[in-house]
Amino acid sequence: MNMTDGQYVYVAFEAFPMPAAYGNLNWQYGDRDDEAARLAFRSLIVIQPSSSSHPPSREARELGVQFQKRSASQYNYSYPLSRQPLSSMLAFYLSVIIFAQILNDSLSDGLDVHNGRMLANQFLDRHFDGDLDPDVYIGAAGNRIPEIVLSQFTGIPTCLTPFRKQFANNTNRLARMSDPDWPFSTPWPPPDEPHCGYRNEKVICKRQQDKDIALNYVIPIACVVLLIVVSLVYGHIIRSRKRLSYSWWFIEPSALVEMTRRLASQAYRHSNLHMESGPDVKRDALSR
Repeated sequence: MNMTDGQYVYVAFEAFPMPAAYGNLNWQYGDRDDEAARLAFRSLIVIQPSSSSHPPSREARELGVQFQKRSASQYNYSYPLSRQPLSSMLAFYLSVIIFAQILNDSLSDGLDVHNGRMLANQFLDRHFDGDLDPDVYIGAAGNRIPEIVLSQFTGIPTCLTPFRKQFANNTNRLARMSDPDWPFSTPWPPPDEPHCGYRNEKVICKRQQDKDIALNYVIPIACVVLLIVVSLVYGHIIRSRKRLSYSWWFIEPSALVEMTRRLASQAYRHSNLHMESGPDVKRDALSR
């Protein structure tokens, strides 16, 4: 379809990498389509939380090991690393830590910790620092707003590399992290619409399409017609020559009439000449 030449950008969203639950967002599957997928993935932009673009902190990894050990010892369940629900479990763990931090700050400030509305307001529009995840920001509406990065597959072997970042407390701006790796002749970013428009309606492309139609259809058809005409003429000439070679003795009626007329004319002149010279011949014979 010729849609991976840099005129189009494809956007995918990945909440957090977890192949067992959400699939493997990668071009490499170890099959015969890997190379075609690798070329196509050059046009892909992935939107993901910034935490997905870097490994978990040391504290988070240590906590994940504790989760795994407790799961095996207390619940007799062991899960492989590919099914490690570290991100979701950390989110629950962080919510308890943040609530504890709000209680400690409220007690330190002498606030009434029994006032639920006051406690709820302490969460809003606030950034929480911590060893497990330093990028926790609660917005004015009470929902967590993560830092978002735009990433693309670069390098050999390819990996997701962020090049733009949106901070949690400033969702109207994308900060530059690096220049995008755009291995196409088209400029970055690509235009808002394809060169020929979304429906190939632009006049410049219609003219080109007319030229392509002329080159692809009209000219070949004209060449075929010309070839047929030349073949017919050549065949007629060949047949005429063969007919003449087979009937060389045949005299056309018009030629026969013309020949008869000439012979009659010659015979007539010859008879007149004989009549004019006849008396002289007799006189010569008598004199002898």
